[in-house]
Order: sequence, then C-alpha cells, then structure tokens
Amino acid sequence: MKFKSQTVVCLRNSATLSIDDFYLTAAEQGKLRETHAGNALLEFRGNAGSHDLQFSIDTLESLIKLTKEGTKMKLPRYDKSAFGGRGDRADPSTWPEVEGPTEVVLFEGWMLGFKPLPNEVVTAVDPQLEVINKNLEAYYDAWDRFIESWIVIKIKEPNCVFQWRLQAEVAMRADGKAGMSDEEVMDFVSRYLPAYHAYL
Repeated sequence: MKFKSQTVVCLRNSATLSIDDFYLTAAEQGKLRETHAGNALLEFRGNAGSHDLQFSIDTLESLIKLTKEGTKMKLPRYDKSAFGGRGDRADPSTWPEVEGPTEVVLFEGWMLGFKPLPNEVVTAVDPQLEVINKNLEAYYDAWDRFIESWIVIKIKEPNCVFQWRLQAEVAMRADGKAGMSDEEVMDFVSRYLPAYHAYL
C-alpha cells in the first residue's frame, strides 16, 4: 500500500507587529537625546527607553479586542529611512489595516524577553547601560505579559547584527530611499551591541 504525502495549510487571520513600530517619533527621540546627553546608547533609536510603551500597550490591547467580524484597525509602522536613516514614525495614512477577528498576533523584536539584571552586571559591560537596565523594568511589564508563546532565534555572535543592518540599509538605498552609509551603520549598531552582550 502506498501513501501520498499531503500538506495541510491552516490559514488564520493574523497581524504582525515589530517593537520597531513603537519607536518614539523623531521629535520625541530628540528630547530623549537631550535628556540623556552624553549617553551614546540613547542617542538613536534601539535601546530600552526609545519606545513609546503606552502606545504599544494600547495597540496590543486593541488587537486582542479585535474579535468581531468586520472590525478593523490600522497597525502602526516605522519608517527607518526618514531623516537620513535616523527614522520616524510613518504617516498613519500608510499604515496597513487588519480586519477582525484576529486569531494570531506575531510580535517580533530583538530585545523581547530581556530582563533587568543587577546593576553591577550591566555596568561591567558598559556603564551607560545603567539607565537602559532601569528602563527595562517597564518594558518587561508592558510587553512580555502579552506573549503566550515564544520563538527564539539564538545568534552565536552578536556582531553579525552589523551585517544584517547593513543589508537592510543597502536594500533601502537600492529602493530609492534614504539610508545610512556603511560607517553610519557601524556607529548605529555599536550603540546597542552592549545590550546584546549584557542580556543575551
């Protein structure tokens, strides 16, 4: 007797979000930079403190409530090409729309699951991480409580993040959008590598 292999595809109405979609606006990031002048880790987007946590909570809670057929909402997006690669929240008119009922929400991000550590642990990696570590307290309560299942992609060497960011910037430039130069990418990535080393 022969059996035929069969692939069964189960389609579920889903929504995708990234922690990047909740970065502070360019203006708010400017204020953060002024407040923490001298802390290179908060000069640009990326580390804990550079996200609008209340906005992310409101968005995730709205998605959870999107249970009725025909109900719709827009999902925020971040434009990394704005301001010469420094980024800004995309115009809401460009945000994609999702229609309920939503069964699955895929929420991705490099620092999801990072937990605050004793200060001496993080400052041994980089003294500037002290404020990042303090900010993480609010992040854990804001985001991780929404997570029901985890898929963790473990990287062997954090320095490969530079290559990934460089590929993304090259693709953006090829698309006709503004992007960072190779040197700017190296500088940008160097600002969140300390968190990788501390929290991974």
